[in-house]
Amino acid sequence: MAQSHIETFNDFSKNINLEQLDVVMRLFLQSLDVEARKWFKSLPNSSITTWEQLENSFTQKWGDNRNHEYLINEFNAIRKNRKEENT
Repeated sequence: MAQSHIETFNDFSKNINLEQLDVVMRLFLQSLDVEARKWFKSLPNSSITTWEQLENSFTQKWGDNRNHEYLINEFNAIRKNRKEENT
């Protein structure tokens, strides 16, 4: 999903001949949903200075290739509804 978002955004920026890196990065921020935008805004100032860094950071955080430990933590965080039976 993250890679698809980047590809769509890249196509968009090429279609409108957008070449200024600061504008590209600011528009990319505007293309993100609420949680991804919060993540981006939480990054330290000047921690991402190239499009490649942004792509890598974004796909590491939001991409499908999450590591095993992350998935186990995510699974353990799932809570049952009160109406569900204990099994």
